[in-house]
Amino acid sequence: SSPPPQPKGSKSTQSLENILHKLGPITDVSYEPFQPEPRQPARALLPPTFPPKPRPFDYFSLFFTYEHLQTITTNTNRYASKQRLHIKGESVREWTDLLVEELHVFLGAIIYMGVHDEPQAEMYWNADFNKGPLHSIASHISRCRFEQIKRYCHISCPENDEQKGYHLPSNKVW
Repeated sequence: SSPPPQPKGSKSTQSLENILHKLGPITDVSYEPFQPEPRQPARALLPPTFPPKPRPFDYFSLFFTYEHLQTITTNTNRYASKQRLHIKGESVREWTDLLVEELHVFLGAIIYMGVHDEPQAEMYWNADFNKGPLHSIASHISRCRFEQIKRYCHISCPENDEQKGYHLPSNKVW
């Protein structure tokens, strides 16, 4: 016997019997319970070359390899060159190609700024104790260079981005 038809426009609420009837005989159902792996203590899966007495930079290097940083450096330099073609005026700051070592310092400054929060970025280059705390960032990177790298920092290849139309205002990716 089939279940009675539902009137058009009404919500279909079915009884358990109707649902089981549609599924067919329960003897056709097979069930094999999931068997999870036995619990194991947590352990770090580090490469065999990882130092026995690691420093914070060693952990950082697991996520940002030299090759990653070289790619970011290359793409930043390409992007800066491309953007600077459109800048007019004599007061344009000179751009020197970014080096991987500078990128390390820049990223270190970003991390430092995340830990030591200040209301304005300029305060990290403060040299007057009477105007606020003194930070060591200025002894590693100038404010001008920091702002330049921040302005032009580019992870993806700028030529590929342009080919895909990522720069267009109509692009919905961003």
